[in-house]
Amino acid sequence: MKKVPIAWSEYVKQLDAAKQKALLDTMDMALGMINDPECVMSYGVPTIKSNDTYIIAAGAYKNFLSLYPFGNDAIEANQPLFAHNDKSKGAVRFSYSLLPKTEQIKAIVQFNSDKQ
Repeated sequence: MKKVPIAWSEYVKQLDAAKQKALLDTMDMALGMINDPECVMSYGVPTIKSNDTYIIAAGAYKNFLSLYPFGNDAIEANQPLFAHNDKSKGAVRFSYSLLPKTEQIKAIVQFNSDKQ
């Protein structure tokens, strides 16, 4: 990501360098998959919308990065891709040593983009 979107700058600058990189690399991958993306903050974390539809969000925490697909449906529809990740209601957690893979991000993006 060449430049941190203004909407995300306050959130990103409070992270250490490794967490910034993990978050921004993950969201940059997602941005490249979305038509007409809009970078916003939602529920206190960096979020990508497209055509007024929330597509994906991510939060960087002490021990893990979470992806938020805005509900369990995207996770359940792609269960094999997330079988080895910790999950909580509406979130998938990734350790910083095993960050989201392209196919995992793509599955969430496609699922939510299809709702548009």
